[in-house]
Amino acid sequence: MPTLAGAQVVDTARRDTIPPAVDTGRQITAAYVDSLMSDDSLMKDLSAFIDSLSRPKTLLAIELGVGNGFFTTKSATAATGYTTKTFLNPSVSYLHKSGFGISAAAYATEDQGMWTVYQGAITPSFDIGRRHWAAGISYTRYFNKDSISFGVSPLRNDVYLYGVFKKYWLEPGLAFDWTFDMYQLETIIQPTAYPPNNRLDTFANNIYAHVFAGIFTLQHDFEWFGLFNKNDHFAFTPTLMTLADASNYNISVSRVQKDGGKSKSKLQALREPKQTTPVTFESISALLNGVYTYKHFLISPQVLATYFLNASTGVQPFRVSYLFNIGLVF
Repeated sequence: MPTLAGAQVVDTARRDTIPPAVDTGRQITAAYVDSLMSDDSLMKDLSAFIDSLSRPKTLLAIELGVGNGFFTTKSATAATGYTTKTFLNPSVSYLHKSGFGISAAAYATEDQGMWTVYQGAITPSFDIGRRHWAAGISYTRYFNKDSISFGVSPLRNDVYLYGVFKKYWLEPGLAFDWTFDMYQLETIIQPTAYPPNNRLDTFANNIYAHVFAGIFTLQHDFEWFGLFNKNDHFAFTPTLMTLADASNYNISVSRVQKDGGKSKSKLQALREPKQTTPVTFESISALLNGVYTYKHFLISPQVLATYFLNASTGVQPFRVSYLFNIGLVF
């Protein structure tokens, strides 16, 4: 039942290919683009992949999680390319015994001395569980806050499909993730060579981005019933995984001119050739996922260690994420 936090599996994107959505004037660096690969989002999707395999009845879960995320800010160090920020993740999930489910989550962290909700998400899903296999599909729509000082992935739509074969002691699994969106970057230029120095040229960059990822996993579930009394249960699932992805994006540029704030004319529209990144192995990871329940009470600690194979120069490729969830399940 625990829902891990993050900013979607766009972290599978090649960091040197997809432009980030940033405020006007923010410097676009390799470290910033690399920060789109936030570990906590991969934890969320892969934990949902693991935890959704067993749904014996209709369930309602209310949870609060605390974890660490990786973000690029002005204080990011050259040695890592990112700073670590603690975030909170409240969530509500409803899972029907038929396999249909829906969940809502929010993500909050400290920004410029104040706690703020920087992202929200709504996820409808459907899962099928059988004795020797399980499969499911989900769609997540993300809602990002604009006025924040750190980078959040601009890709707000995510389709996730998984399958796992449970017949043997080591259970192989395969998941596919498609992340996509259209977003806009604006650059405003005020020429100084034209009197009365009040003409503004605005260049709007419309970016259409798609990322497709594949994840192969090997896992085993350990379970203990009645560990301390007859009403408790503990499950522990270690998982090894490797991730590969491909991406492409198109950019169209339009130029709008304002003279003294009175007139506005669209001067030109250009489209750049499609940029495509071939399939590339991006990372290898180990996920440790534990869940303890006592009647309606739930505790879930989770740790993800990831090594990024194609991290940008000067960016630390090894990262460790954690999330600790508590909640009530009915």
